[in-house]
Amino acid sequence: MTNSRRATRAFVAVAVFMASVVFADAPALVRKEQITPGVWYREYASNAEPLAIQVLEVERAAPGIAVEVWLARGMVAGLETLPDAVTRLSADGRDVIGAVNGDFFVREDGALPGDLAGLCVVDGELVSTPNRRAVLAFDGYGSPSIERFAFTGTATTADGASMPIVGVNQPCPDDGLVLVTDRMGEAVGEKHWASMLVLPSDVRIGLGLSVETFASGGAFIDCPTPALPGTVALVGKGTGERFLRAIGAGAAVRVAWSVSPSNDWAYAVGGGPRLLRNGAITVEQEAEAEGLSAVFLETLHPRTAVGFDPDRLYFVTVDGRQPGYSIGIGLRDLAAFLRDIGASEAINLDGGGSTTMWAGGDMRNRPSDGSTRSIANGLVIHRIRESAQPD
Repeated sequence: MTNSRRATRAFVAVAVFMASVVFADAPALVRKEQITPGVWYREYASNAEPLAIQVLEVERAAPGIAVEVWLARGMVAGLETLPDAVTRLSADGRDVIGAVNGDFFVREDGALPGDLAGLCVVDGELVSTPNRRAVLAFDGYGSPSIERFAFTGTATTADGASMPIVGVNQPCPDDGLVLVTDRMGEAVGEKHWASMLVLPSDVRIGLGLSVETFASGGAFIDCPTPALPGTVALVGKGTGERFLRAIGAGAAVRVAWSVSPSNDWAYAVGGGPRLLRNGAITVEQEAEAEGLSAVFLETLHPRTAVGFDPDRLYFVTVDGRQPGYSIGIGLRDLAAFLRDIGASEAINLDGGGSTTMWAGGDMRNRPSDGSTRSIANGLVIHRIRESAQPD
């Protein structure tokens, strides 16, 4: 689903109005601010069934505005609140305008806290491999797309023996093989791994790469161990470990992987289901294809979603689980709201207590946990500094 730099708190232009209206069933606009040229913040509310919605709207053609995926603390095995991510990204040099949470993930009490459910790409680097659910991806030009991705990988020895690679930066299944990079960040524990074979340091986990490389002197590291800085390793368990140990010292092993559909994907964040396709609400069909239950679609939850049309991006949070203020929303109604504000394509992201929006220097929604939850990744909208803009 990373970090933020300290956003400027002074608005370039601010237009705020409060409307005193009797709300119909449809949420009504109650607040509007221009945070910076090309970026607007809006609030919608309904009294019929208490509902509070926050929208950050970004003009896709606005000069000097970029959208990226951030990863908590810059690593997979990491969690971070949205305000802390903004502070970190700001300290790292980004002029942050807004940010929202991203993909579903393993919570603090899980086997590998921070482990992402779906695809994550950060600056062209494959950080986490996809599941069967929809993904919001941005190409090298910043153009968004909603896709369902697939990962394939194999390791092949010089004598032709091969074994599938099931994923990147994730727990290794029994009798499996995975790739682990230094993005994993924390110790690889005994409950996840058996042994790792370290590959040369110039192997980079891009989105479509086939590499012939050599075992690092046949060096195996018995886990648990931290992921080694600047390295990529093959990690095996059961038959996967036996496959690696049979390679032998200095023997060639060809490692190949790809993500499809292929493109110059610069950033990607997982979610699901897809909410809109060409302006049509597709929640039920997409959810069935993505393995999501009707209960998940229909229950009123806090939600986070992203939509777009040819001209704008819409980052949406809906508060919930707070009677009298905002009860939450089902996914079909969320899709209808996104369509009503102008989106033709849209995707649902992680919700519940993870739903968080930061914009123009402040948290804008009211998280249902009563405080901001530590999350695994998200999206950040920032102003590109003049020195970083292309000529």
